[in-house]
Amino acid sequence: IYSIIVNITVSFAIICYLSWQNIYTNKLSKGRINDAQDALQEQYNIISKQNEEKTVMLKEIHHRVKNNLQIITSLLRLQARELENPEAIAKFKDATHRVIAMSMIHEKMYQSDHLSTLHMKEYLHDLSGDLVTSYQSGYHVSLNIECNVDSIGLRSIVPLALILNELISNTLKYAFDHYDDCLISIEFMRHEGGRVRLT
Repeated sequence: IYSIIVNITVSFAIICYLSWQNIYTNKLSKGRINDAQDALQEQYNIISKQNEEKTVMLKEIHHRVKNNLQIITSLLRLQARELENPEAIAKFKDATHRVIAMSMIHEKMYQSDHLSTLHMKEYLHDLSGDLVTSYQSGYHVSLNIECNVDSIGLRSIVPLALILNELISNTLKYAFDHYDDCLISIEFMRHEGGRVRLT
């Protein structure tokens, strides 16, 4: 009987000690987790604030670049009005359209929530429509734009914008022998393997 009582007492003491150890360890772990979460939250707040400041700064840069390019466009147009040579006027017009294509990129970036990419379908519509309007050809030109590329990075958009500008401008100047059913079709499609084709 004494042996049984001793064994029960020892077992109970061991269970109590293990329970206390478990509670203490859990409390200690919870405290460390809370401290780690507080530290992570503080770091997250700092990073979020830095990202917000960078976003505001980048938007301001895009806005200022767009404004500067619009000033250059206005200066080119003013200068072109003083010229009489049709060839020189055409050169100024081409230069103006190239600057407009660049300015429109920064305008879209300023309006976008994601400053690293540009929504292509909207940009294609705006660029081609602006070029058709600015040439004031005197005849109706229809636009057919197909695009399954959602967005494109900044490294690719600048050369692509200049290529589009040249293609559309040359089409408006030289493509139409008669002025019925004038249509410009633009396809910017992503194919297998991640390749993108502009037609």
